[in-house]
Amino acid sequence: MTAQPGTGAPTGSETDGTDEVADLFRALGRQVKVARERAGLSQKELGDRVGYGEETISSVERAR
Repeated sequence: MTAQPGTGAPTGSETDGTDEVADLFRALGRQVKVARERAGLSQKELGDRVGYGEETISSVERAR
């Protein structure tokens, strides 16, 4: 992280990491969906197996 000279404050050109985190969640969601579909499971079936509801699986797959 670079700082403005003499201030210790981050420059405006730096990101706070939000975009990278969002990208990570989208990639993770895609991978969960691909794995679930390859296993032939519905969102409800996967949720039942891992102890979460269908809505949670849907939210993960949509990166919400």
